[in-house]
Amino acid sequence: EMAIFKIAALQKVVDNSVSLSELELANKQYNELTAKYRDILQKDNMLVQRTSNLEHLECENISLKEQVESINKELEITKEKLHTIEQAWEQETKLD
Repeated sequence: EMAIFKIAALQKVVDNSVSLSELELANKQYNELTAKYRDILQKDNMLVQRTSNLEHLECENISLKEQVESINKELEITKEKLHTIEQAWEQETKLD
């Protein structure tokens, strides 16, 4: 009687258990998914890094444009001064 009960209990455990091949397949799929997830995280990190690099370059670009504008203004002022000096020089040479 006890043996029959034990056998029935064991049979239930066996029926409810997963076969080794199923377990191995599940493990394989889990490992593949983990690898894919790791890849995605890595790509995501790279994208974040690229985005931050781009933002940095954009800021640098704006700063350089402002510097160029400032230098151009200085150049215009210098040209005007030079022109004034040249006119004054011409007046001097005429007077002499």
